[in-house]
Parts: sequence; structure tokens; C-alpha cells
Amino acid sequence: MKKVHLISGTHWDREWRHTAEQSKLRLVDLMDNIIDLLETKPEYKYFCVDGGTIVIEDYLSIRPENKQRIIDLVKSKRMFIVNWYTLPDEHRRARIARAQSFARSQDGGRAGRRHEVGLHRDELRSTFAVAATV
Repeated sequence: MKKVHLISGTHWDREWRHTAEQSKLRLVDLMDNIIDLLETKPEYKYFCVDGGTIVIEDYLSIRPENKQRIIDLVKSKRMFIVNWYTLPDEHRRARIARAQSFARSQDGGRAGRRHEVGLHRDELRSTFAVAATV
């Protein structure tokens, strides 16, 4: 029998439906709730913050006092942060933007961990391979 892990998360598009500033307000509410949930409900084991490490930067620009809480959740493997600075987009004019985003993200989102990813699937776009640095 195979073991399956279901990891809840969000696919956070910074400027898909709203401006970055409008999204940031919604993000703060989401992240406050997720952090509290992970810290107070041990049965809620994991959460994946998809959307790139820029999502964490946006959140911490409003709630800098929660930086250590996020670091602790990442180090305890309860919160996962996708290892892109921003979400890759197949339709960007310059492919170099993807490479820059990937390279910038390799610092672990400044939280001390990074995903060991060599392939990323964006459900709204196509599949592409990335040069893994693992």
C-alpha cells in the first residue's frame, strides 16, 4: 500500500484579479490565519505557499513581526514555500525572467529551506523543465 500525503496550500497570483496592493491586503488576512492555524492545531500538519517567495516578502512588508514565526514553521517542515521568486509564466517576453526568478529563489526564500525541484507544473500554462541545483 502506498502512502499519500495531502498538503493544503494556495496558488497565489499576485496580480491576477486585483492590483498588487489589493492582493496584499487579502494575503495578510490569509497568512495571519494560516500561521495561527499551524501554530495552534497540530492536526493541521502542512501548508504550501505557492506563488513565489515574493508572496512572503509582500506579507512581511505589512507584518515584519511575524518573520520568525514563518521561519520556525518552514524549518519544522509545516510550511512549504515554492522555490520561485515569482510564478514562472510561459508567455513572458524574455525567458531570462524565469531563470532569474529561479536563481533568486535558491536562497530558500530567506527562511532557511528550499524545495529540491527540477520540474514545475503550472496548471494554467504548460510544463517546463528547470535546471535543478540540487
